[in-house]
Amino acid sequence: MQDLFGILRFGAVVAGIFWWRREDADAGDRDPSPLGEAARVIRNERTKLLANALDRASTACFTVGIATPVAGYIYNISGLRGSLPGSTMIVGGFSWLVAFVLLHSLARRTPGGLQ
Repeated sequence: MQDLFGILRFGAVVAGIFWWRREDADAGDRDPSPLGEAARVIRNERTKLLANALDRASTACFTVGIATPVAGYIYNISGLRGSLPGSTMIVGGFSWLVAFVLLHSLARRTPGGLQ
C-alpha cells in the first residue's frame, strides 16, 4: 500500500510540473529579436526533454511494476507463486499500471506547449 501512495505522490508532483510548464508556455511574450528566437528554441528543446523523460519514466514503471513481477510469477522464480498472494500481485500491478498510464499521458500532452 505504501508503494501506491508513493506512486500517487510522484504522479501529483509530475502533474504539477506539467501544468506549471504549460502555463509558462501559454504566456506567449514572443520577442522577434534573435535572442528571443534562441530563447524559444531552448524552451522547445526543454519541453521535448521533459516529454522524453516522462515517457522513459512510464516505460520504467511498466517494466519494473508489471513485466518483471509477471515474468517472475510465470517462471516461479525463487518460489514467487508460493510466497506472494495473487491479490498482492493484482493490487501492485494495478497501481503500477496507473502510474504508467498517468506518466505516458503526460508525456504525450507535454509537446502541446511547443512554440
